[in-house]
Amino acid sequence: MLLSEDVLLEVPIEHRHAHRHRRSSETEAPPEVEKFAPLRIQLHYDKSIQNLTAEVQNFDCLACNNTDDCQTSGEMGEGVKDSDFILYVTAHNSKRCEGPETLSYAAHCQQEADFDRPIAGNVNLCPNALSVHNHDYEILTSTVKHEILHALGFSKGYYDWDSSTITTVLREDWWTGEGKVIHPIHMMVTPKVREEARRHFGCDKLEGAELENQGGEGTYLTHWEKRAYENEAMTGTHTQNPVYSRLTLAFLEDTGWYQPNYEGEDAYPYCSDIKHDGTKSMAITRCTSQRDSLALCNLIPFQKELPSQYRNFMSLPGVSPDGAKYYGGSVEMADYCPFLQEFEWKLLDKEQHKDSRCELEGNGKGGEDILECTISSLAPVAFAALSHIDHLWFRNSQIDVIAMKAFHYLTNIDYIYFHKTKIGRIERKAFSKMYQIDYLYFKESIEIGMIESEAFSGSQIDELIMDGVTIESAHDTFLLNIDSKNTIMKNCSIYLVPRKEENVIEFDDEQKIIEKEV
Repeated sequence: MLLSEDVLLEVPIEHRHAHRHRRSSETEAPPEVEKFAPLRIQLHYDKSIQNLTAEVQNFDCLACNNTDDCQTSGEMGEGVKDSDFILYVTAHNSKRCEGPETLSYAAHCQQEADFDRPIAGNVNLCPNALSVHNHDYEILTSTVKHEILHALGFSKGYYDWDSSTITTVLREDWWTGEGKVIHPIHMMVTPKVREEARRHFGCDKLEGAELENQGGEGTYLTHWEKRAYENEAMTGTHTQNPVYSRLTLAFLEDTGWYQPNYEGEDAYPYCSDIKHDGTKSMAITRCTSQRDSLALCNLIPFQKELPSQYRNFMSLPGVSPDGAKYYGGSVEMADYCPFLQEFEWKLLDKEQHKDSRCELEGNGKGGEDILECTISSLAPVAFAALSHIDHLWFRNSQIDVIAMKAFHYLTNIDYIYFHKTKIGRIERKAFSKMYQIDYLYFKESIEIGMIESEAFSGSQIDELIMDGVTIESAHDTFLLNIDSKNTIMKNCSIYLVPRKEENVIEFDDEQKIIEKEV
């Protein structure tokens, strides 16, 4: 099977003991395998499926009851030459496609007699849910690979639920913003999976790899836990930059049907270590970034209180004491844990869109137009070190908070433009230490709730213009320490929170700026 240019999986081609074996702690060991060879997958699409004749069948049918008493029916066909797995690919809007987040689904439809290995399966793509836009190509290809692995055996349905395969572990000190609770998690504890999970997280006491505890049929317990393995390709929903880690290969090896190729560059999900500080009972994760995209923290407020076991904050800056229970990461399947996530936006023609991945052609060239977005927070260093583009536009958008250092170290930008945008709060030094910025515009129907002190401190901006801006309140030092040739404010209304020293800007009695250049 070629998920990359190298052979990823091999299957047994010679073995002793020709009888049925399902992987279970209570059955005897699988037949001794003598040789492996690369897995060969033959694809059939709709027309080829319909044209298959009865003579071209894979194997005779072996039906087994719960006592492992097996009876053969049918006749052995000639089979399909040079193939180990037959994959039937369809693209029908079936009933299972009616779910709002269902892109595709897969299942096996025949298993061999000797090892019980799947030898035929179906992948159905839901046409109405898929996009062939260039920027969605990664999602499309990753979805197909993801479903192929399900058909090959990445499913809880192939395992007996016992202490040697899938088991439930009670975390009795599960931390929440409202205190510790008992939290059950479901773990895959097969030998190779446990080995790779411990290797991956650097924790020799880890029981195994956590399985998804949310989602409906086809997601629950059939994928890795999104909170722990965010961008691993075999989690239950696509978020960004999918990778196939050694953990997924270990799952396939533990079926007894495949010999994976672990060679090559390791592909790790976003969290690579679990450390314990010796003073707290909770684990502390240290996460690394692949630095191939701009990202925003996906922390958002929800309309309803989050379930108590998923309340991840005791308090949040700028949020009332009772309000933290409404805040969490936008990906429910990640147990509402927030993380840095790629983002996308629409262009003016409504049919094209861009996103924040650096490697895609068209992203970052000539500038970025971020349109019609509602962003809870431009987190610290959200746009840090962005450089050498024509412009960065925010239009017709709403931003709750531009956090400290959100635009830290931007360099060589022709202009940054906020147009018809509402901003709840601009924190201290949000636009700090930007260099070689030609223009920074806040223009036309701009509403800002609060600007804190030194918002532009240490930045080299040729011209800062605020035109048609309403600011409910601002520290009167919000323009302190800016290195600007021209700072122009006109047609603006602002209420300054005074300091003891003289005001930075002169105002009339109503604090409405007439035409003032600083």
